[in-house]
Amino acid sequence: MSNIVGVIGLGLTGALSGLIIPYAAQRLSLYKSAVAKRANAFGNLFFSAYTKIIACLLSAAVWALAAAAMESLFLALLISLLFGLSLLTALVDFKINVIPNELIIALSIVGVLFQCSYYGFDSLLTAILCMVIVAGLFTLIAVALGFSKVGAGDVKLSGVMGLILGYPNIIAALTVMSVSLLIYCQIGLLTRRLTLRSMLPFAPFMMLGLIMTLIFIVL
Repeated sequence: MSNIVGVIGLGLTGALSGLIIPYAAQRLSLYKSAVAKRANAFGNLFFSAYTKIIACLLSAAVWALAAAAMESLFLALLISLLFGLSLLTALVDFKINVIPNELIIALSIVGVLFQCSYYGFDSLLTAILCMVIVAGLFTLIAVALGFSKVGAGDVKLSGVMGLILGYPNIIAALTVMSVSLLIYCQIGLLTRRLTLRSMLPFAPFMMLGLIMTLIFIVL
């Protein structure tokens, strides 16, 4: 979609989305903490100017990039929505170590629409098969490490990644996820902010892999 008006329009919409996402993450985190009867006395990290500026700039850039690269406005919107939902999922899991089912469902719906619109309906069966295989792999990892370290939400989110990206794009996403997680752990161990027993939220790394792969697809 080369229309400069469309690019600017989606870029501004993305900037607005970036301002809303931190607030939505905070509210959803509070809600899920209350439902699970967890302590919710955490700080207002998502309300900081730093967080808002980064989310605003990232969202504006991705939305504008999608508008410029995609010939279809509908496809550009789908990619932009996937980015926004991925960012929201990462923030919530980072905050309370919970991946809400509501976000899993939303990502699945938008992911199916993206698969059918971008690759065609024939690709959906392959994407579903990819979802089952990836979710099965993460289930085996959860069984080996314990569901206290790899939760059911991580398993479901991995399957959704397979559904959204299909094969072979899921390989790139899992590679980015693994490398970023390894780098984070290495830095954390060297700086002694992490130990071998530290619990880490997986969604931020999984969503980084998803987002980077989507950007690669767009480019």
